[in-house]
Amino acid sequence: MRSPRNDLSKTLTPKKAAKAKSQRSVAQKPKPRTNRESREDSVDRIYHSALRLFVQQGYRSTSIDQIAAGAGLTKGGVYFYISKKEHLMAQMLDEIAGRYIDAVIAEIEARKLTAQERLVAFMHSQVSFALECPEEVMLLVMSSVEFSKSDDMLTKKIDVIYERMRKFVVQTIEEGLANKVFKTKLHPYAAASFYVATHDGMMLEWYRRAAQIDGPELVRVFREAFLGVLS
Repeated sequence: MRSPRNDLSKTLTPKKAAKAKSQRSVAQKPKPRTNRESREDSVDRIYHSALRLFVQQGYRSTSIDQIAAGAGLTKGGVYFYISKKEHLMAQMLDEIAGRYIDAVIAEIEARKLTAQERLVAFMHSQVSFALECPEEVMLLVMSSVEFSKSDDMLTKKIDVIYERMRKFVVQTIEEGLANKVFKTKLHPYAAASFYVATHDGMMLEWYRRAAQIDGPELVRVFREAFLGVLS
C-alpha cells in the first residue's frame, strides 16, 4: 500500500490550494468525516503553513517543527506526508508555476490573438492570479532571490520556471516584430528580462503596500510602460 506522502502531489490540487487562505486558523476548519478528507485536510494545512512561513521568513529559516506547529500537526505527522522539506518546496513551486504560468500560456495560445493582445492577456491573467493568491506569487518572487546564488535542485527549478515566463515573452515579441506590430530595436531577450524585472518589482510593491495602492492603476502603468518599450 502506498504511503499518503507519495500521493501529496495528487492531493495538492489547484482547487485545494486556491480554496483555502493561508491566514485562516486551524480551529475554523470542520472536523473531517472520512480518512480521505482527513488526509486532504492535513496536506492542505501543511501547504498553507509552509507557504506562510516561507514567504514571511524564507525557506532556509523555516523548520519542519514550525511548519508542523502552523498546521496543527506533530513533526511526525508532517513527515507522514512529505519525505523532506526540499520536496515540499519543489512541489509547491511546481503547483504555483503550473497555474500561474503554464495554464495561462496554454489558455492564451488556444486563442487567436495578436502579439500585443497576447502580452496584455498574459499580464492581466497573472495579475488576476496574484489578486486571488498573493502569497503563492510572493513565494515564487522571493524564492528567486533567496536561491539566486545557489546551485541545487530548487535553484534550478526556479530558474526553469522563470525561463518559461521569459521564453513566452521573447517569442511573443519576436512574433510582433515579424508582423510589424512592434517596432522596438531592443533585443527581444533584453525586453523580456525587463518584463520579468518589472513583474517582480510590481508584485513586491503590491504585496508591501496593497492597502495604499490602486491595483488596476498599477497594472495599467505596467502595461503602458512595457508596450511603450516595444513601440
